[in-house]
Amino acid sequence: MLEHAVAGLAPGGGYALLALALVMTFQATRTVNFAVAATGAFGTFLFAAAAGAGVPYWTALALGVLCGAATSVLLGGILVLWFDRSDVGTRSVVTIAQLISTTALAGLLFGGDPRPVPSRLDGRAFSLAGTVVSQATVVLLVLSVLVAAGAGALFARTLLGRRLTAVSERPQTAELLGIRSRRYGTWVWAVSGAFSVVAVTLISTSSTTNFPSLALLVVPGLAAALFGLFQSLVWAVVGGVVLGVLQGVAAGTAQLAAYSTTAPFFALLVILLFAQRGQRWEDAR
Repeated sequence: MLEHAVAGLAPGGGYALLALALVMTFQATRTVNFAVAATGAFGTFLFAAAAGAGVPYWTALALGVLCGAATSVLLGGILVLWFDRSDVGTRSVVTIAQLISTTALAGLLFGGDPRPVPSRLDGRAFSLAGTVVSQATVVLLVLSVLVAAGAGALFARTLLGRRLTAVSERPQTAELLGIRSRRYGTWVWAVSGAFSVVAVTLISTSSTTNFPSLALLVVPGLAAALFGLFQSLVWAVVGGVVLGVLQGVAAGTAQLAAYSTTAPFFALLVILLFAQRGQRWEDAR
């Protein structure tokens, strides 16, 4: 069981990084970005295509990350231009349309066939009770912790963080005070897109996969973000890692292996039910 739990740490770290991108985008723009994994998959597929065409690995990866950031900025720009004063629900629904359109565009550009994603981090980092922990697992976990700590400090202790909060909660007031909300929003979307490419790339290196399955990685990302109710970066990381470990254990259990891929959907349902129950208790009080 330990072997399967450790195997789940790599996708768990990826889920955590996607959850952090979701939480940061929500806190800064009040948008649940359902297209976050599709954005990452777009950059990942460009990276794989460039590497397959002979572009050096790190140059191709940089191109993929830049593509993810640019795609995210483009999608975020649509929300800023035409849905700036819409409510959270409307803006989030728009990102579902963006998820569908991005997946369709990727099908035209890259085709529908699965493709391998090259990796330089599939080697052994260390052993845990006789179980090998890969370099990709360590990178994802360390990166998730560092991003959570850095973003938490940014929002809580810096002038930039306070301005991002002001833009999110009172955009019109922030504009009147001279805070350029569109500029700050652009940077948030760019960082979110870059992180999503890294997360999706490192998750997908362990198997050959297609674009729609990578775009649906938003589901475990959402479940992890909901673990902290889209407010806590720390709990988003915990939720992502726990979900990955549970999925790994389920995949290694004969009775549950066939249902392991449904674990994120089940976790999402359970968290939503408990969140709704907690809200009802608050209303009753």
